[in-house]
Amino acid sequence: MKFTATCPRGLEDLVVQELEALELSVTGQTRAAVHFDSDITGAMKACLWLRVANRVLFPLATFEANDPDQLYRAAGAIDWSSHFSHRSTFAIDANVAASHINHSQFASLRVKDAVVDHFRDETGQRPDVDTELPDIRINLHLYKNQATLSLDLSGHSLHQRGYRARMVDAPLKENVAAAMLLRMRWPQIAAEGGSFIDPFCGSGTLMIEAAMIAGDIAPGLLAQHWGFSAWERHKADDWNALVEDALDRADDGLENLPLISGGDSNPQAVAATKANIKAAGLSWKVFVQEANAEQWQAPEEAKTGLILSNPPYGERLGSTPELTPLYMNIGKNFAQQFEGWQLGILTADSGLARATNLRAAKHWAIDNGPIACRLYRMPLEGARVAKAPEALINRLRKNLKHLTRWAKREQIENFRLYDADLPEYASAVDIYQTINGETYAIIQEYAPPASIPEAKAEQRLRETLVAVCEVLDIPPTQARLKTRERQRGKKQYEKQAPRKAKQDGKRVLHLVQEHSPAVSLKLYVNFDDYLDTGLFLDHGPIRKQLQPMCHNKHMLNLFCYTASASVHAAAAGAKSTTSVDMSNTYLEWAERNFTVNNLSLKTNQLIRADVTQWLDEAADKQQSYDVIFCDPPSFSNSKRMEDDFDVQRDHADIINACMKLLAKGGTLIFSCNRRGFKLDESLQNTYQCDDITAKTLAEDFRNKSGKPIHVCFEISHAQ
Repeated sequence: MKFTATCPRGLEDLVVQELEALELSVTGQTRAAVHFDSDITGAMKACLWLRVANRVLFPLATFEANDPDQLYRAAGAIDWSSHFSHRSTFAIDANVAASHINHSQFASLRVKDAVVDHFRDETGQRPDVDTELPDIRINLHLYKNQATLSLDLSGHSLHQRGYRARMVDAPLKENVAAAMLLRMRWPQIAAEGGSFIDPFCGSGTLMIEAAMIAGDIAPGLLAQHWGFSAWERHKADDWNALVEDALDRADDGLENLPLISGGDSNPQAVAATKANIKAAGLSWKVFVQEANAEQWQAPEEAKTGLILSNPPYGERLGSTPELTPLYMNIGKNFAQQFEGWQLGILTADSGLARATNLRAAKHWAIDNGPIACRLYRMPLEGARVAKAPEALINRLRKNLKHLTRWAKREQIENFRLYDADLPEYASAVDIYQTINGETYAIIQEYAPPASIPEAKAEQRLRETLVAVCEVLDIPPTQARLKTRERQRGKKQYEKQAPRKAKQDGKRVLHLVQEHSPAVSLKLYVNFDDYLDTGLFLDHGPIRKQLQPMCHNKHMLNLFCYTASASVHAAAAGAKSTTSVDMSNTYLEWAERNFTVNNLSLKTNQLIRADVTQWLDEAADKQQSYDVIFCDPPSFSNSKRMEDDFDVQRDHADIINACMKLLAKGGTLIFSCNRRGFKLDESLQNTYQCDDITAKTLAEDFRNKSGKPIHVCFEISHAQ
């Protein structure tokens, strides 16, 4: 009899090996399927023991199906009553591609009609359909108008072992986990007494599958339902004998199980793993703990073994640069702590695999659900740890020595350390000192030119990270990598790829301080979720200049972002501040900045509005302000705006509207980050306009290029 074992694409060779180990005769393989000859007992044995396969099918007929009627006639010609009774429920699974019939549900319906009509003609009665848990499951595969109808002897996807009591986000499928273990030669490692560790255990799938392989436990032992149970050719005695033999083998295997452990930094994942281990019947055999993978140490009793994991990764290259420090840290830790072990990492981002700085001996394509991934095998023998180039180290140290003296003198704790000083390392490095004494480095990579290979750019970015951490003496977990392309408008404020940095469902914000002779302020920053942190370091001098200007005055802050300038003004004794922005997120952030400094929101107003529209409305109300700070984006096409905004094109309109609100003797501070910005000549003819850019650039932003990071003008009504 001929059977087919289906599987995820690229894993056919593993299914061949499994079938041959079961002494079943493999006759060939196609994409995502392996064909074999056996009797019915052998097919049931395959259902019980195959770890990588999805289903075991018994093909009934193959035929041309160019249209629905042809499909119906061919399906109706099969003697269905010889396979199951009209008292059994059934369901149709259809897989349709590249055929005239292009709708799987319609194809299923035509096959269902053919089956029902066959029974009605033969017995006068019809079986019922049960799409949830049918007694018999029929599989239709239709490709290029060639149809194959099969009985699904497994009755369910074989990856559903029956031990998953609790779930976590994006769980690894059990048969994919088994494939990873087989690729990494876990059966041989376990047979030689090697241990197993998964430091990113999630829901514990890899740990449980490792235990089942090492313990010779059949993956189908916990299944409660089989597709062959209602099959007329099912041999119950043979099946019971197969199960009894598998139980005996499991008892023997568990006696000699090697050390299998794992952990996760997420307590919910640890709880889910414990529940699944218990459901698998492996309590006291498999151990899990809440732990950080970057600090994992080799167990004293284990001299060799396998570390295999599915760490967090982005779905596309470079989509999560903030994960690079994690991969660098685990690579360094494993190289130091697990000499002689094997390391396996599944990731969708080849750059993250390279970030471990460990050489891969081999890698395989393995799809994790819809995500195309690769499994990397990295022997931890003589593994090297990345070193930063001496030139970059020296430049960072030189800058740090010079800027630290300046910062201490000026009472500055947050500053730019490096700004593409070396052309081949085109990054900006900003330093933040939190109020609890931790130093964070934000490394913003300028997008490299197309002539630089992607892998080379990644390598330089990793070298920058290593150098920054070494010079500042901080762990990579206190560094963040971000890619800063040429931004248009408020794109620099947009969210980065989602990150785990949340506490109690809220984004993690850190407090930093800004000092001046008059006040010392606390401000919230976010290192993880946005390209910018919430505090523009280049505006530090502007914020200080605003303090004496705003004392006992009414201050307006347009495009306020997180309103740090308004906080400075309010703390310096402004009568009132009004801060306008379109983003609820940033206005909520601004509210926290006022609150943490004990500044009342009664006199410090936060307004959500399109600035251009709000200015017109404020002019109609004849509102007046003594000091106005306006720092518009270079470009914005937000959906909340009626028209797009370009600062070079539209700044004259904005400034004229501001001047309508500016009180006699008042001052408008206008700033923007548009390179090459030119102030409209008509403004210079109408108002007193002074370029104060040089006064607003501190020591850390006086770069060699001579191109200031921003331009700034002081504008007042002409005398």
